[in-house]
Amino acid sequence: MDDFVIKIGLEIHVQLKTESKMFCPCKVDVDSEPNKNICPICTGQPGILPSPNKKAIYYAILVSRALNCKIPDFLYFSRKNYFYPDLPKGYQITQYGISIGSRGEVPVLLDKEIKYFPIERINLEEETAKSFHIEGKVYLDFNRCGIPLLEIVTPPVFDSPFVVINFLKSLRKILIYLNVSDCNMEKGEFRVDTNVSVNLREKISDHRVELKNLNSLSAIKDALFYEIERQKNLLLKGEKIERETRLWDEEKKETRVMRSKEFVEDYRYFPEPDIPPFKVKEEWLKENLPPLPDYFYKKLIEKGAELKEIEVITSSPFLADFTLKVLEEIPYKKVKGWILTEILQHVENVEDIKSLPFSTSEFIDFLNKILKGEIPRHLGQEIIKISMQNNLPLNKLIEEKIEIKGESEIEEVIKEVIEENAHVVEKIKSGKVSAISFLVGRVMEKLKGKANPKEVKELLEKRLLN
Repeated sequence: MDDFVIKIGLEIHVQLKTESKMFCPCKVDVDSEPNKNICPICTGQPGILPSPNKKAIYYAILVSRALNCKIPDFLYFSRKNYFYPDLPKGYQITQYGISIGSRGEVPVLLDKEIKYFPIERINLEEETAKSFHIEGKVYLDFNRCGIPLLEIVTPPVFDSPFVVINFLKSLRKILIYLNVSDCNMEKGEFRVDTNVSVNLREKISDHRVELKNLNSLSAIKDALFYEIERQKNLLLKGEKIERETRLWDEEKKETRVMRSKEFVEDYRYFPEPDIPPFKVKEEWLKENLPPLPDYFYKKLIEKGAELKEIEVITSSPFLADFTLKVLEEIPYKKVKGWILTEILQHVENVEDIKSLPFSTSEFIDFLNKILKGEIPRHLGQEIIKISMQNNLPLNKLIEEKIEIKGESEIEEVIKEVIEENAHVVEKIKSGKVSAISFLVGRVMEKLKGKANPKEVKELLEKRLLN
């Protein structure tokens, strides 16, 4: 048994995909010129009256339901008091005491098994401004300040960076399937802070170190491995681990002290006086949820898909749904190569697939023609390539490419091939029937693929074996 006990907790911040900000009508567009989409409310001017964004509350309820959280009948907001330059009014409107969702769970696919990891709480709050550091000066862009933000918190239940990464991938997929956020980590739409605590097994303490500035899954994994080893080394030397917040330095691949860790009482929470408590709409609790990733995990496991294949297919809600519809008609082993290789090799980012140039029924018809030998495989690959690269439907390309020759024309070519390959014919007639495939190939070559190979083979057999 390892001498150390590792506990990792997560705090995930997710920007919600609304048109306006959380407490004011300003447009959500962080790509605009700096400080264009701002007003007295989101810049914290005196005398403001914030008004909650209903769409953001609806999205938060949707996420809470998808994660099987407990949702209270009434909600209210609170003020979290602290002063940073990116939060001009000196407090953040968030939730404290009652969360919009609590005690939920996230299904995670691990080794072809679905395991459930707990969610402690989900809070709805407002985003801060974005700061830039240029030549030693700090600049602020308030376009981001006030965007609706979900704070999703787990208890410290993870003991491995690998499990953390799988958990985050699963959670991110759920949010994308719900269409409440694009979860683009490069744009800061899905950010992760972690709490790491390493203890000697025989001496457990309550210390913990918060890690920030984790902008990608690889940064999260690297930072966790580094911090776990750092804490282990301190413990082996008999040194104390401070309760503190540390920044991940991507260039040096190490964590460094940012500040001492605050306690809850430091924030002096109190109910937001300008927004009265409100009741959760009952109709929001009754709407049907869309199929979520775990539904597709189960179906694809049943169909015989491997773990890596499931991860790829479920990267896109559209692709997952498309694949399952195809699998209702054709076995997985006959489908997977056409989807995972022939289609996806022409896609830059699988997550971005929201449509294909052809319908599900069109693709099923295409595959059936391949399986029956009505379309040669190599021609099928070319058809998919042209369709994907030029956004053309399959049916149109099949009509253009598969100009099936009539029987009399095929017979003429067969006659030529037999005369040109007398030695092969002799082998076939002496019992080496498999050699007939060579003649099929020669006929198809002369016809430039514009014939049904199965029909060609039957005509050759009729002529040579009867």
